[in-house]
Amino acid sequence: MNLNKNKPFFTICTEVSNREKTIERTLSSISNQNFFDYEYIIVDNASSDKSHDVISSYLGKDKKLSLKTTYIRLEKKLQDIASWNKPLEIANGSYIVVCEGDDWFESDHLRLAHEILTINPEVGMYISLRADLD
Repeated sequence: MNLNKNKPFFTICTEVSNREKTIERTLSSISNQNFFDYEYIIVDNASSDKSHDVISSYLGKDKKLSLKTTYIRLEKKLQDIASWNKPLEIANGSYIVVCEGDDWFESDHLRLAHEILTINPEVGMYISLRADLD
C-alpha cells in the first residue's frame, strides 16, 4: 500500500514521436483506468506530425485526465534514451509504468498491477504481457 499520500502509486510515462494516428487510443486507455492513484507524464519528442494537436485537443476535452497529466513538448528532438529519461526527471510515483504512444492498456491494467505489487512489495519490476500475444 502507498503510505505516502502525496506520492502517487504509479507514474505513467508516454514518449511520443510522430504518433498522431495512435496517441488518442493511448490517452483514452489511460483515462479509462479503474485505478486512480497515478500521475501521467507525456513527452512529445519534437514530433513533426500532428501529435501535439491530438494530445492538446484530447487533454482539453478530458479534464479528469488533464488534471493528472504533465505534458512536455520538446522543441528539439532528443535521442530515444534521453527522451525516455525526460519524464523520469519529474516522476513522483512509487512505480514507473511505460505506455508508449502506440500502446494502450485495458481498463483494469493499473488495478491488477497494484494488487500484485501490494501483495508482493519485494517485487521491483512488473512487466505485463501484450494482449495480442498467445
